[in-house]
Amino acid sequence: MSTERLSLRAMLAVLLAGSAILFFLGISLERRTTVSTAPAAVAPSAETASAAPAEGSGGEAGEAGDAGHSPAATAETAGETVGETAGEHAAETWPLGLDLETPLLVVGVIVVSLVLAVAVLVTTSPVVPLAIVGFAILFGLFDLLEVVHQAGRGQTGLAAIAFVLLAAHVAAGLLALRLLGQRGTAMPSTA
Repeated sequence: MSTERLSLRAMLAVLLAGSAILFFLGISLERRTTVSTAPAAVAPSAETASAAPAEGSGGEAGEAGDAGHSPAATAETAGETVGETAGEHAAETWPLGLDLETPLLVVGVIVVSLVLAVAVLVTTSPVVPLAIVGFAILFGLFDLLEVVHQAGRGQTGLAAIAFVLLAAHVAAGLLALRLLGQRGTAMPSTA
């Protein structure tokens, strides 16, 4: 039984460390794709915005003719929306208006995951598996949101990474529950 508990702890540690590495890689890839697509999305908006004052410089006649220029205005608005979705869409879709991809939070998640991976190997306290379950539930929900978000953007590679992270967090949560269950059944027999 002790060997099984040790193997559960080792699997948990591997899942947590692996998910931290995969999370880092996913964030890095997402930032690379956002940076490479953002200038293309912003450039048309800037060109349209610089062209708009020249067209509207005719005074009230230009303002009255806005109905005739609605395709240009629509293109300008669409260009701004595309530019905004590259940088601001993620912040709008997360709960409580938090941007979960800020460097501080990314490093925090990685550190917490690695600390839990080490803690599950080093200590037998029931607090560690409970913390892993909480971590798995919380970040499993965020992984699910990220799968939907990336699939909606057409980023299938990033959606696949988020799905693998979701599976890893679900597996870690289930293994932690199993570890807690073994601890619960082992304690009455020794008492």
